[in-house]
Formats: sequence, C-alpha cells, structure tokens
Amino acid sequence: PATVLSDVPTAFTTREGLPYQPQNYDHTWHGPMSLRQALATSNNIIAVKVLDHVGIDAMIATAQSLGISTFGGDRHFGLSLTLGGGEVSLLELTGAYATFANAGDWLAPRAILAVTTDDATPQRVLSVLRQPSSVNAPVAYLITSILSDDGARIGAFGEDSVLKLSRPAAAKTGTTTDWRDNWTLGYTPDLAVGVWVGNADNTPMYQVSGITGAGPIWHDFMEAAHAGRPARGFVRPTGIVDADICDTSGLLATNLCPRRRREVFIAGTEPIRADDSYMALSVDSATGLLWADGCTGQRITKVYRVLPLEAQQWGRENGFESMPQYDCKNQITENGQPPAVSSAASLIVTSPAPNTTFALTPYLPSEAQQIEIGARLSTRNPVHDLRLLVDGQALATFTEPPYRALWQLQVGEHTIQAVGTDGEGQRVESALVRFRVQ
Repeated sequence: PATVLSDVPTAFTTREGLPYQPQNYDHTWHGPMSLRQALATSNNIIAVKVLDHVGIDAMIATAQSLGISTFGGDRHFGLSLTLGGGEVSLLELTGAYATFANAGDWLAPRAILAVTTDDATPQRVLSVLRQPSSVNAPVAYLITSILSDDGARIGAFGEDSVLKLSRPAAAKTGTTTDWRDNWTLGYTPDLAVGVWVGNADNTPMYQVSGITGAGPIWHDFMEAAHAGRPARGFVRPTGIVDADICDTSGLLATNLCPRRRREVFIAGTEPIRADDSYMALSVDSATGLLWADGCTGQRITKVYRVLPLEAQQWGRENGFESMPQYDCKNQITENGQPPAVSSAASLIVTSPAPNTTFALTPYLPSEAQQIEIGARLSTRNPVHDLRLLVDGQALATFTEPPYRALWQLQVGEHTIQAVGTDGEGQRVESALVRFRVQ
C-alpha cells in the first residue's frame, strides 16, 4: 500500500505494438500517489501501471484462483483488463471479494445450503467447497485495509460517502466509460454483497456512476442485513507489521516530511531507507538562490519537494517550486554548500533498458513510433550541458533536469550515452547502453 507511482500521462505498448493511453475517470492527472490512495480512489493510470508490471497472465491466474471463470479460452486480453476490459458475472465477482474477507480462502457460491422439512428438521446439508486462492491471508488483509480506509478515498468520493457503514466494511465501486454498467462490491467480516445497476436493454444511463447508482443500494442493504448484529473488526493475521512512513515516498518518515502516516506491511517488506522526497537547502532570502558566502540576504533553510523524474513536468504544471540550481553568485553548488572537492558526477541512462528490443509496427505512421531516451545523475554533483547521444550523435542538450527526449525508431543496432561537463570542467559520461530495433 505504501508504494508510490506517478499518475501522469503515460503511453503503453499493446501486444499488437499499438499505443494505449488510458485516462482517469475525472480526466485529471494527480502526480505521485501511494497504491493505497490509487486503489481507494479508483485511479486508472496506476492500475494499468501495476498490471503492466505484474503481467496479464499473472493477473488472469490470480483472478481464476478467486473464482473468475470468464478470462479463459482463446481470448487475448490487454492492459485494459484491469479497467473492466473483460466480462465477469456479478456472482463470481462477489465471490472474489468474499475471498478477501475469508483471509484468502475462496468459497464456491452455493444457493442452497440445506434442505429441511416443514418443522425445520434437516433432511440434507450440502457442503460448500472451500479452497485457498493465490491470495494469502496477509495480502488479503492489505487489500481489506485499503478498501476499508474511508480517509484514503476522500479525494474521489468525499468524506463519509455511501461506502462507509456504521461498522468496519471494505468496498469498491466501478463504472464503465459508456455509463451502461456500474458496480459496488464490498464486505464485512460477516457478509459480502455485490450490486450491479444498469438498464435491462443495455442502453446507457445518464451519468450514473458506481457511487451514485449501485453505491446507495449497497449501503442500505448492508445496513439492513447487519441490523441487530454486533459490529466486528477485520482480524489481523500474523505476519503484518506497522511502520511510520512519509506518504509521498513510502519510505521511513523524517522530520522534513509533512505527510507522515502509519502503514501496514507484510513482515520483511517494510521500508528500511529514510524518505528522500523532501530536501532542506540553505537559501539566500534576497534572491531565492542557494546560499554562498557573500549573499546579500539572510541565510534561511527551505524544504523542497523532490518529485520523481517522470512527474517533474506535472510538478511544473501544478505550481511545485523547483529547487534552485545556482547560488547567489550564479555558481552551481551542492545542497547549498560549496563542494569541498569537485568530483566527476556519475551519469546513468534510465531509458531504454540495456539490450532492449523494439519492434516497428505497420499500423502506425513511422513518425509516431518513438521511444523516450533519458538519463539522470547518480549523485548531486552538478553537470553542465548534458547531452544525450544516439549512435554518437547529439539528440538533445540540457542545462537542467529532467534529461529526456524522444527518438524516432530506426531499424538496426543502436547505442545511447549521456555526456556532460562537471564543475571542474572535466568530461563525464555514462556507460554505453545498447538496444535493437527490428
């Protein structure tokens, strides 16, 4: 739940080699966010990134272990599967959610549990198939922790939405882009319920979403079904630990982090590294530049948000203050202090990965088939005039990060290198990265 990914414009490549650029429900980019917040607010981009990481086959195998039977056969699914690109039945999906409430054990849905006489004497009691899924108890608990966190979904649904009951409950909504279907599924330790809302003739509804259509029905049914029952909390299994983290990185919180919270982890996966998403720098109050001896203003300390490389453009568009790169004397310094010894800054090519193979597709214009060439510094020592080289030829030159540019794919074997000049005027360069286009 603490892992942070960036909700920014992202293009994925499908199995057919075509670009896939999903959008969020609210058509807004939200920048870096934790997986807790992403799942709780139904963020589309983060969901696709997670599926792209784990793989479609792994997702289908997990879904099948949860009782979903409609992803089999010879159908070929893409990344949109995580956004509803595959059909499921309400019964099977509700059974899958019940698995989380059952600590990872899947129960086969059965409509009749027993046959009795008029005086309630059992004539036949039918067994219910129960078997472990690929989701173990600690993982099921993490999912439940997210889906029962009313605070995590405030950004999308507001405080005290219809997903919040008078007792501990986990819930999730879903809405198709054409307004034909909306869902709300959820559970308590006692009951799992799924609700679908749509027109019987499959015509679109008018802007009815999961939170406004199925949500209120789910809420009212759950409250009525639990009336008179004592409220129970979800049982925390063994193998779960807590840690204080910085929400913006998922790493251990420091005194610089203004967004600290307690998070749950599977034992052994908790962070051991301190947060690096906030940095304190000494700044000249008169100029807003880094402090150095001789500055005219007072020396003050400012804390800056350090955004991931892929979110820096989003940060500029949303008013995040960039860290100053120069001091008041127009000299590059390191963390607001003159470096005692100037050393060569290490450069790393971040994209593409070494030995990657790209395939051209006949379905797109050649000028639209581009990849990102990117690099970063592995230390905080500055580099002047950083250049990205493809096959030894300069693709782009930069005076400040981010160091990224697009390159049109060309068939053949290629190399990428980042080069620049350090503070002492010495040439610094990255290792050579080789890739192939076919």
